[in-house]
Amino acid sequence: MPFYSCADKSCDSDKPVYTNKYFGVQITNNLLTGSMYADTAGAQYQYRSIIVDIINDTLIPVNLQIEFPNKFLKLNPSTRDKYKVFLLPDSMTTDRQYSIGADNGLVSKTLEILLDKELYEFSLKKIIRPGEKYKLRLGFLFDMNSGQTCAELFSKGHRQNLIIPEKEIKKSSTNKNTIELILDVAVNPGQKNFVSYSALTCGQLSYSN
Repeated sequence: MPFYSCADKSCDSDKPVYTNKYFGVQITNNLLTGSMYADTAGAQYQYRSIIVDIINDTLIPVNLQIEFPNKFLKLNPSTRDKYKVFLLPDSMTTDRQYSIGADNGLVSKTLEILLDKELYEFSLKKIIRPGEKYKLRLGFLFDMNSGQTCAELFSKGHRQNLIIPEKEIKKSSTNKNTIELILDVAVNPGQKNFVSYSALTCGQLSYSN
């Protein structure tokens, strides 16, 4: 079975953690779920996934663009901890990612094949229609010893919940019809002397012309 990160295991995986609205768009970061994954060379990773619900509550279409680097990223200020983030296909629902009932702490065979063959994407362009709720599915591989993991997607107008140093968050867009999206990732949040973190500018929301 999967475990839930940043929350007690008994929590419902569909229960949202953070919900806020800006730009006529509501972003809800649901609970992170996770398990263990070993690649074809035997290297061990902590696998995590999150569903981010994005709702267009306006009367016009909203463009969603996502662009993640195709590489592992450093978690500061650690000298070795790193992670990779990618887009999961819509078909990779939570129940398909884990060995439900096996209770072996491993990802499912279906997900293992996807990760082994890197059958995931790093970029996305999506038009979210008025009133539409889009489920953005993100997967993570953490290369680290241990730690509780959290992640959230937000913008300069949406409330930030994870405590990431302000200097890490780079916001550059000045276009009034565009807002940048930022992915915060933290390990051991709340433990001041042990926290590792990353703030990745990874896309934008914009109104269609």
